[in-house]
Amino acid sequence: MKATNFLILFSTISSLSFLSAHDLISLVCLDPYHLAPNCNETLASLACTKACGANLTDTTETKKCVGHFVNMLAINATEAAWNVSISLTKAMKAPLPPAQLCMRQCKSAVSLLTDSERLWNMTTKFDMRTINIMGSAAQTNFDTCRDGYGNLGLPKVLETKLSPAWQLINIMLVISNMIY
Repeated sequence: MKATNFLILFSTISSLSFLSAHDLISLVCLDPYHLAPNCNETLASLACTKACGANLTDTTETKKCVGHFVNMLAINATEAAWNVSISLTKAMKAPLPPAQLCMRQCKSAVSLLTDSERLWNMTTKFDMRTINIMGSAAQTNFDTCRDGYGNLGLPKVLETKLSPAWQLINIMLVISNMIY
């Protein structure tokens, strides 16, 4: 993990680790433009309330519900990045290796996040640890995608899709760490 990524993750964990379940839901549901592009505030709040209930309590079950919700948002954001990477690859007459690499890395990240999404209803520490491993692996896929472009730099259209997915995975990791 690069030093800058570690600092971002550390500052995210430091700032989120003391939040209650209600604060976490507010962070996700009331700021959808930041965390869930293409999702309006009413829709995000409604989806989170439907998933977790209107009477939020700071319990393990609520945290799991919010973690699952954030995981779903991360899947959607990563699928958006994957679709952009597919478009970038198709747009080139002779696709550059970085575009093809990024497309494969995004697809792999979607698979990891989809697998981790199934674990949120489990109750063991092992399941939460597995979520952490899968989320971290998805972030490593994003790093590989970025690194593949090297000096060319990641296309802006792709960066705008990868950044929200990265942030959502960070929050997902924090929540799973809060549970056990």
